[in-house]
Amino acid sequence: MAFYSATKTIIENQDGEILMVKEAKDHIHNRWDFPGGGLEEGEKVTKSAEREVLEETGYNAELTGLIGMYKGASNANHTETIVFVFEGELGEKKTDDLEEDIIEAEFKDKEGIEDLNLREENRKEILKQYSEGEAYPLDILWQDLSLLRPE
Repeated sequence: MAFYSATKTIIENQDGEILMVKEAKDHIHNRWDFPGGGLEEGEKVTKSAEREVLEETGYNAELTGLIGMYKGASNANHTETIVFVFEGELGEKKTDDLEEDIIEAEFKDKEGIEDLNLREENRKEILKQYSEGEAYPLDILWQDLSLLRPE
């Protein structure tokens, strides 16, 4: 079974606002989401998340934790999708040029995000998990899985 892997990153500024992007792709046009996108061939999931934040928002980001992994279907072709959602710290603004699939990148008040036209409804629950401090250390991604199974 083929599946698609993607990342999303929640980044908060000093005013407690969350960095969001407005999508331009046909199947999600004018919908808001956390910055992110698909992994490139051979790319580590953490590098993908950092690259996507830069491409979609113009900001550097430093990942600080893994909020979770979520299963869904790609809106474009209904391919099974695994999305890794990270939390990160805002870095410096590197460029004002945004990826062509992004209409705009903007910081939004946490409470106001619920009223946005979101790409996926689960973004509200993911934001709630983030707000409650539910995140795993990044090294959980690199642990030997055999250590997690009982003998």
